[in-house]
Amino acid sequence: MKKNNISIISAFLFFSCINYNNDAITEKKINILLEKYNKGFLLLNSLIATFARDNRFNDQFTDFPSEKYQEKLKVFYSSFCKRLLRQLNIKYLSNNQIVIEKIIKWECDTPLAQANFKNDILMLINQMWAVNLTVGQLASANGVQPFNIVKDYENWLKRLGKYNDWLHSVAKLIKEGIQFGYKLLKELVKKVIPQFESLTKININTKGGLDINKHLFYSPITKFHNSFTNNEKTELTKKYSFFLINKLISSFERLYSFLCTDYLKAVRKTSGINRISEGKKYYQYSIKKYTTTVTKADEIHDLELKKNSRMLSEIKKIKLHMEIQSAIRFAVYTGFHAKRWTRQQALQYSLDNEAEPEASVISDIGEYMADPCQALSYKIGQLKIIKLRAKAMEIIEDKFNIKKSYNQILETACIPLFLIKDKINTWVSIKSKINTLNKIF
Repeated sequence: MKKNNISIISAFLFFSCINYNNDAITEKKINILLEKYNKGFLLLNSLIATFARDNRFNDQFTDFPSEKYQEKLKVFYSSFCKRLLRQLNIKYLSNNQIVIEKIIKWECDTPLAQANFKNDILMLINQMWAVNLTVGQLASANGVQPFNIVKDYENWLKRLGKYNDWLHSVAKLIKEGIQFGYKLLKELVKKVIPQFESLTKININTKGGLDINKHLFYSPITKFHNSFTNNEKTELTKKYSFFLINKLISSFERLYSFLCTDYLKAVRKTSGINRISEGKKYYQYSIKKYTTTVTKADEIHDLELKKNSRMLSEIKKIKLHMEIQSAIRFAVYTGFHAKRWTRQQALQYSLDNEAEPEASVISDIGEYMADPCQALSYKIGQLKIIKLRAKAMEIIEDKFNIKKSYNQILETACIPLFLIKDKINTWVSIKSKINTLNKIF
């Protein structure tokens, strides 16, 4: 799955355990606020709820491209969340509670900004992060979707029915995307096609009948719990077999045929997210979403090219393999999606500057083309944390403790970088005052 809104969930788990020193009423408001947010968020994201081990929505499938869902999303984030935030008076919040307030605001603003773009609605599939891959993972019966009792199987069958409805809408939405300039890169479509092809295959048994025993979506039937009766097993096997043969596999076949023909002819041949409609704006939004900073794409690209040049001059003295590989990946990401590099340009740049086999580089290039920002998140995070650490060391001098500095970062779970910056600056300010007092006395 793509990066989810886990900041608020992890923050809820962390801050709900804190014994605040300020007014108990404020603490109660915070907890109610988090519970309401979490409930509303999971109602909008049934698959994420399952991955969070919340089994209340295991029979649901979120039809996120639909107008009805998009309207619900906007109402939730623009009205519900912001109304709840207005109930809090920031003057009476502790530092930790202020962090919570800022996280919720960030988590509200980000999906509302995403709703201004059509990418997730009109470019529904790719070879890495698409919903169909998530559902396939659940279908294996080795993931978080439970298959322990009969009710679990009934829930999954209901979810598959709604997923099947979603599959019917995919081709229509992709065609609309083609019309408005939202088209996947040809190399990526070629990687998606085999994924759907594998889901269309049905074996023929020795008697000439259909045999779906080895189909991915038949997996739960092969893993019945020992507590199931023979009648329960027989009934569930009939229901699943009928649904797969008469509905789901037929949907896979139609979508596979569409991808092989109409879509493959219409896809774009140019690399980079900035080649689609509003691609430049979307890329800058994605950088902000993934890195939680306002760093510009051109700034990142130019920085990494200069850094790579410097590092390559040092490579003969010290083997900086991992660092140079990371920096090259950075440059290629922004080269593709901000500088209109071609696939060949990116490939050649990588081969010229890193000691990796060509086959490995080609595989990496496919990943970079599919997801414009994934690697930027951890690299930008690394650079920002290193910068904060250096500043802290400079200000508090001999009182600096690297373990305690990392505790400041890790103890608040997953939060945006600008909040980590605020937290470190507060910690440094307190430490520097102590350091000054020690020098005086």
